[in-house]
Amino acid sequence: MSGKNAFLSWWHISTVLLAFTVSLCFYLQLPATIPVHFDASGTPDSWAKSSVFSWFLLNAISWVLVLLFYGVSRFIRKKPHLINIPHREMLLALPLQKREPVFLALDTMSAQISCTLQVLFITIQWGSFQVASGAVKALPAPVLHAIFGSSTVTLIIVVLQLNKIEIAIKKASA
Repeated sequence: MSGKNAFLSWWHISTVLLAFTVSLCFYLQLPATIPVHFDASGTPDSWAKSSVFSWFLLNAISWVLVLLFYGVSRFIRKKPHLINIPHREMLLALPLQKREPVFLALDTMSAQISCTLQVLFITIQWGSFQVASGAVKALPAPVLHAIFGSSTVTLIIVVLQLNKIEIAIKKASA
């Protein structure tokens, strides 16, 4: 595992632990009902009784996504013919050792997207607590910015990483 991917792995672990810690701290202070869904303006449109399930569901979803992203990264190495990337046929023609830079770039892209989602979910959890506790009537602006900004960040990550992947495939094929 390269240094960059090792960093991203530790970042994953840190964000998962941070999400759980933040959620646990907030859980101990929750009122009887909490918002579980918001409309596009950040106003809650669905509420539920406070419970371990209703509060930690977002954490569970984010942890499943982390595992899914890691699983996909490992699966791609075993079944590269199933991925849709630029110059896939060139990649498949390469010997295994020359494919590694491409796989590392795919791992990096996957980890970066997953980390972005982790930070997004932590931000949503914080905003949900703000609404549940009565501090605000709708998700605070930083949460809404994180929601819409994470889409932009994810798109930028994908475009930049796909460019790196294309370059890595061409370089390895030369």
